[in-house]
Amino acid sequence: MIKVCMVGLGKTGSVIAKNLLKSKDLKLVMALCSPGSEKEGKDLGELLNTRDTGILVMGSDKLSDNLKLYKPDVAVDFSTPDACVHNMEVFAKHKVNMVIGTTGFTKSQEQRIESIVKQYKIGVVMAPNITLGVNVVKFVSELVSSLLFDYDVEISEAHHRNKKDSPSGTAIKIADSILKARKIKERNFIYDRSMVHKREDNEIGISSIRAGGIVGVHKVIFAGENDMVELTHQSFSREAFAEGAKKAIRFIAGKKGMYDMDDVLNLKTVLQNYLMEDYAII
Repeated sequence: MIKVCMVGLGKTGSVIAKNLLKSKDLKLVMALCSPGSEKEGKDLGELLNTRDTGILVMGSDKLSDNLKLYKPDVAVDFSTPDACVHNMEVFAKHKVNMVIGTTGFTKSQEQRIESIVKQYKIGVVMAPNITLGVNVVKFVSELVSSLLFDYDVEISEAHHRNKKDSPSGTAIKIADSILKARKIKERNFIYDRSMVHKREDNEIGISSIRAGGIVGVHKVIFAGENDMVELTHQSFSREAFAEGAKKAIRFIAGKKGMYDMDDVLNLKTVLQNYLMEDYAII
């Protein structure tokens, strides 16, 4: 049984928490909110509109003491960049691995996360989008971009009106994976086509929509002179995030080092095995 601490009880965090309560091999033992939040001290079940759970939501200022008491194996973070980095060091000191679904980190915050992982020798899955389908789209985008290396690339993403960071971490991750496949070292991202100029070589356009209750849509277009390939992922509900989170928790438990959802889903090995089988048939 893997013991889990849920950090952040917004829309996505709440859905993940509710799913963890139903799991047979994952046990939710802690739920964390920001100090002074109206959620602090309430039974988690009250916030999730379900039965009493016996899990009282606690402020992050009490994290260290409660980690000694409940001893979770993995923390799942869907909070804010500042809160995540601050709490991560406390988790790391107690040898608690993490699944980080929070987005909007600065470069220095990303470097700090990597430093904490190395210093305390813990395991972390960095997942700007934890849904299974969108990570397959990211992986396939990398493959397509290496085959259609001279095609122009445009990425668009849409999320609910309350999402603060723009563009999404997933869109940036997809764009970076395309650069990697094409062996391009420097980013040349154009956001929302705010500049008026002729398209440059190796330029990737990224556009964003923030409206209503859109859960998440990501679209990647590879356009040549005579044809176009389009890859799209759309989340219908936040249950998709919960399924991805559970896979990531099971993967990172007991591990050390930095990982992403490609590692969780073992996508590179799947592709290699497919190519080997295909070659053997030929």
